[in-house]
Amino acid sequence: MNIWFAIPVHSSVIDQAVETFARWRERGYRCAARVDTPADFCRLREEGVDLIKYAGQWEGYASAVNDLCRSLDRPHIIVTGGHDHSPDPNHTADEIGHQFRERFPDLCGVMQPTGDGFPGNGHAATSPWIGRGFIERFYGGKGPFWPGYFHFNCDCELREVAMAAGCYQERPDLSHHHAHWTRTTGTRPDHLMRAADAAAKDKALCDERRAAGWPGAIPSNRKATP
Repeated sequence: MNIWFAIPVHSSVIDQAVETFARWRERGYRCAARVDTPADFCRLREEGVDLIKYAGQWEGYASAVNDLCRSLDRPHIIVTGGHDHSPDPNHTADEIGHQFRERFPDLCGVMQPTGDGFPGNGHAATSPWIGRGFIERFYGGKGPFWPGYFHFNCDCELREVAMAAGCYQERPDLSHHHAHWTRTTGTRPDHLMRAADAAAKDKALCDERRAAGWPGAIPSNRKATP
């Protein structure tokens, strides 16, 4: 199957991203990155990352992932997250991909591994598997996230939207270990300071969109469930 791990990468974490992409490629994933500097573009090209997009301007996590999804040529599944996510160590990309297809034959689904015990599990799809059918049908085919979010809460909305449409799955038997800063250094990285500044606005947007029934998210021919 054509399964991609696709993430935006900030210059300050380029070394960690190189190691992360190597782990995903070892498990059979193709890898894509969106970077902000020509130096990062060259570094990841030298490391053999399959697709690298140079943006030059950071407009937020949700927009960056949407841009990457539009840049890929009809993948079966896109897995996203961050430079601090690792693939499930016990299964290859194809093994999980075939299980995903059994659960979502039309590839219109979202699946989140929850086996690593990260506190965000049960609240957000922090490192989701997103089928091509979902990407093509939801949000007007523009990407799997509502682009108004800068960083936070887009993964909360994704989870709730997919649940409302009856196409969401959580799998505690699979693990994407999240080496989040709260688990490692205990200090928020510099590149997330701007995201922290926008956190209140992101939460307010999520609350507003939830109250309105997630406008523009679920296609009209997909009946939402209570």
